[in-house]
Amino acid sequence: MAYSQTTRFMSTVLASLALALPTLAHAELSKPGEVLTVMQFSAKSVATSVELKKRMLAMRDFQRQQTGYVENAIFENRNPQAKPQYVGVSRWKSLKDWEGLWTNEQFKKLVASIGEVGEINPGVYSPVE
Repeated sequence: MAYSQTTRFMSTVLASLALALPTLAHAELSKPGEVLTVMQFSAKSVATSVELKKRMLAMRDFQRQQTGYVENAIFENRNPQAKPQYVGVSRWKSLKDWEGLWTNEQFKKLVASIGEVGEINPGVYSPVE
């Protein structure tokens, strides 16, 4: 079975988390009920890259203040020509907490502001048992 470039990239990112961030070690990733989220970010153009980074970091900081938030980190793609340019990985106490974030009006504004200068592609992951 052939895997897409995105699948291979995401597998690499997720596998490297245990090495890159001790707080996101494998044992922590498999806590019952918790979910891992991955948000891919790409600038619409070279000219919007700096603004995308500012808005993405504002989103990260906002998430850190929300109910159910556990932790997060943003990773930059080492290949500047490849997409996504950034990947934000976060952990939440429950899927309900993550879904609640998306109903928050301030968060919706942050997502819309990112959409003005870039693309955002969220995903939710649970441990495979």
